[in-house]
Amino acid sequence: MCALCADRHHGQLGSWLQRFGRAWEERDPNLAAALFSDDGSYRETPFDEALRGTEKIRAYWAKLPKTREDIGFTFAILAITDQWGIAHWHGCYTPIDGTTRLELDGILLVSLDDDGRCREFQEWSNRRELPAP
Repeated sequence: MCALCADRHHGQLGSWLQRFGRAWEERDPNLAAALFSDDGSYRETPFDEALRGTEKIRAYWAKLPKTREDIGFTFAILAITDQWGIAHWHGCYTPIDGTTRLELDGILLVSLDDDGRCREFQEWSNRRELPAP
């Protein structure tokens, strides 16, 4: 991959991950679905069946609990190939009951189309519970 192409892909992936993080922090199913191509696939764990298409992705995100506070999302791009972007991500939130703080840490594998929409998304993550601050 040429250096100029790598810079463009890095910027495109970084922009996509920023928007994904905003959707995650805001728990916004419409914002999340808009990130995917019409036939895009979303796989939250390697054991889940892939959700295909923006309507299924939107419906899945609409079911996510809204009862969370102090939601955070950060990422670092690890590598980019012609087909994939690989990023390390960290998320955290406090359930509304305020008794614990959950942290998630993992890897995202993202394939974007020429319009910057996701064709394929795969996630691997670990989580831990901490006492709430």
